[in-house]
Amino acid sequence: MATIEESISLSIQKNGYPTSKVRLPFRPIFDACKRENLKLSDVLKNLEDQGISSQIEEEKILFFNGSLDSDPNLESLKSGMGDLFGSAMNQMKSMDPKILDELKKKVMNMSPKERNEMLNKAKDFIK
Repeated sequence: MATIEESISLSIQKNGYPTSKVRLPFRPIFDACKRENLKLSDVLKNLEDQGISSQIEEEKILFFNGSLDSDPNLESLKSGMGDLFGSAMNQMKSMDPKILDELKKKVMNMSPKERNEMLNKAKDFIK
């Protein structure tokens, strides 16, 4: 029988990992851990040791390669916007955390195509 880590690894690879971020439903993974008398945090730590990063969201677990801070689209946006990006980051720091959290969720739930379109619109707006 495959371990929970192996099952997760196979599932995310079928869905585009490591080139894409993959979300799996939280409850089935949690229930599988419970049936096996394992802590979900231990399973996620074992995956982290294998290079599979994760982040628990409301009803999903996001699996990704690397860190969320190293998004290439974000890096290109930073380099393309200079001072405006810094100004926007400063404004985000002063935002209500709940509103900022909602914005982050909306962006994270966008497809890569939607994110690229949004970044291109922002770049065009700056020009």
